[in-house]
Amino acid sequence: MMKDIIKDYFLDKPGTFENDVDHKHITLNLASEQLVEIRSNSIEVKLNKQMSDQLHGKFRSARTIKTEGQFEWNEIPINDEISLNDLYEIIDHSYEIAIDALPENEQREILDLEW
Repeated sequence: MMKDIIKDYFLDKPGTFENDVDHKHITLNLASEQLVEIRSNSIEVKLNKQMSDQLHGKFRSARTIKTEGQFEWNEIPINDEISLNDLYEIIDHSYEIAIDALPENEQREILDLEW
């Protein structure tokens, strides 16, 4: 199932964990930062503006649902329009911007975890 593949891919990254607060969807975090929500037919992912613009240019069904400062939450339907490799790239980007936003000592601590 696509949702399980996405979840497992994210959780393979150092410092990530699942936060299952309301049991309606899967929330994936890095440190205290929520980065991905997996819903029944879509994922919501936190991206910077540049990646968000690229996403919208490539996939008509993607849409911004919320802006938080320099970041945007985007909803991406899980359908035939987007490949698993594209989803991996989007998740990697979200993870990388979250790592880059952490203080250097926290970055080292997380990245030193076994990958």
